Amino acid sequence: MTRRRSNHRRDLPASGHLRASACLAAHVASATFSILGSLAALTALVLVGCGERGPRIVVLADSSPPTVVDVEVFPDRVTLFSLGDTVRFAAAPLDSVGNVIEDVTVVWASRDVGIASITQDGLALARGQGQTVVTATAGGVEGRAFLAVSLQGTSTAAATGR
Repeated sequence: MTRRRSNHRRDLPASGHLRASACLAAHVASATFSILGSLAALTALVLVGCGERGPRIVVLADSSPPTVVDVEVFPDRVTLFSLGDTVRFAAAPLDSVGNVIEDVTVVWASRDVGIASITQDGLALARGQGQTVVTATAGGVEGRAFLAVSLQGTSTAAATGR
C-alpha cells in the first residue's frame, strides 16, 4: 500500500482530517470565571482560527470587577414577637450568571424605622407593631426582605406609641 505525501504538517495524519476539523470553525466564546470565590473575575474572548501553521488560539482578557445585577436577602420573610427582639439579615450580591460577588459594600435600610431599625451590619431590631421592608443595596441594586412585628395581646396604638 502506497501512502501519498500530504502538504499537511508531519504530526497530523496524512488525510489532514485533524487540521481540517480544527480549522473549519472559527469559534467565538465569552465566559466569566470566578477565581476561587474572590472578587477578581476574568472575562475572556476566545478566538479559534487557522494560520499558516495550523490552528491558532487567541485569548483577550478583561479583568474588570463583575457587575451586581441582583441582591438576595436572607431570610426573605421574618416575624418578631416582642419589642427589642432582633434578627440578623445577610445579603448576597450576584453577578449576571448568579455567582456571589465578595467584598461588595452593602447598605442596609428599613422603610419604617418605627417598626424596625437596622444596623449597617444587617441586625434588625423590633421597635413597634406592624410590617416593614428591609432593603440591602449593593452596586446600586436593591434586594428586599419583609419584616413583621406581631405583639400578641397588644393593640397597635400601645405597641407603636401612636
